[in-house]
Amino acid sequence: MTISTRIAARLARRIALGAAAIILPHFSPAASAATAPAIVKAVVSSGTVRSGALVNVTVRIAGANNVGSVPFTLHYDTSILELVASSPIEGGFLRADGAATSFMAAAGPASRGGGLVVGLSRLGSARGARGKGTLCRLTFRARQPGVCPLSFSRASVLDPTGQPLASTFRGTSITVRGAP
Repeated sequence: MTISTRIAARLARRIALGAAAIILPHFSPAASAATAPAIVKAVVSSGTVRSGALVNVTVRIAGANNVGSVPFTLHYDTSILELVASSPIEGGFLRADGAATSFMAAAGPASRGGGLVVGLSRLGSARGARGKGTLCRLTFRARQPGVCPLSFSRASVLDPTGQPLASTFRGTSITVRGAP
């Protein structure tokens, strides 16, 4: 290798290292983890139940960062499932650090296919919740046989100022079989 080739190789290596120092911080694992979407999902106690049985649905969040509120509508077929009116219970995720919260769950009109409008918010907190946990718990009574999808609409994860955060909502389904 000649002297000029060695100098050129060193110079190329320095340029590459300098470029890496500029580019790599933008692609660091810590930076990409901060922008990863929060995952909100409906989890059922049993995917298959008999008519007349109760089934619990837990709405959970994971990968959350700086969450101030999580409004959503959970849709279900009212001919297959009936919401037990006293069942919507706030989970502990938003109030885990002692923050005051507001929780609201109201069934929408059956004429629109069924839906439960849910609002969860931290009150007066400039800092949002982070990590994973339960947003709410719901109980349904299986009315008649069929497959009932549970899906989200008008769903978002918001920071304490009301700005949307990256999020993904995942529904599920419940199969109701006839009574034994």
